[in-house]
Amino acid sequence: MTKAQLWLVIAVALLAGLAGGTVAGGLAVAQGKNPHVISANQFRLLGPDGDTRATLEVTPQGGVALVMNWINGRPGVLISANHLGESRVFLADERGAPRTGLAVTSKRLAGLVVNDSRGKLRAAVMEQNGTAQVSITRPGQPRRFALDLMVSRRGFPSLAFKDPLGHNRLLLAMGQENKPLMWLFDDAGRRLWAVPGEDR
Repeated sequence: MTKAQLWLVIAVALLAGLAGGTVAGGLAVAQGKNPHVISANQFRLLGPDGDTRATLEVTPQGGVALVMNWINGRPGVLISANHLGESRVFLADERGAPRTGLAVTSKRLAGLVVNDSRGKLRAAVMEQNGTAQVSITRPGQPRRFALDLMVSRRGFPSLAFKDPLGHNRLLLAMGQENKPLMWLFDDAGRRLWAVPGEDR
């Protein structure tokens, strides 16, 4: 999950609607070949009552952020590209609780997260260096994955079932030469039993 084109489309749409809003941050109209270019450090789009509905700004660290608020003033959309080379898109419900997000980190990890109604992590999809992974948490345990599905960069799939402490308890995998493998673990994560793959 990349998103540069999405940021551009939304930013252009926001700038196109500035005629009815307030422009802040040292607004200046460029002269010369491009008389219609608007330059500023920050743009604000205001609602009928003067409340801020959207903000596009350059952060103090040199990144760029676009925030769009619900009518109740709580954030609904956040799009950012920071000075560390990380890009993020977050969507929140009308209460401001983040429900889903996309991110690309400086370590070239791409990810998608899905949260519950309280904004707590429930599922994540990630890819880094050729390895793709889907992880699902238990309700009320956002830092403990209950299930991991992974396909390595060499093409070997695996499925891990975890206990509430995050220890592997059952692991299914496809090994070299497409041989199926299975491991069972105790409550401390130590392997108890394994079934090696057999030729079929």
